[in-house]
Amino acid sequence: MPISPDAKRITDKVYTIYGSDSGHLFGLLPIERQSVEMIIQATIEIFMNEQQKVR
Repeated sequence: MPISPDAKRITDKVYTIYGSDSGHLFGLLPIERQSVEMIIQATIEIFMNEQQKVR
């Protein structure tokens, strides 16, 4: 699944707000940032699919 620019932007904000100076986020190592992007991308897609069901 390709990572959208929105998911990358949200990931950046999450790391800025909740991440540490060493790049850790909630105990996740900096090397796992791509996994965080994928989780955020999946969340965006689920949200968008649910919004389409409501309409």
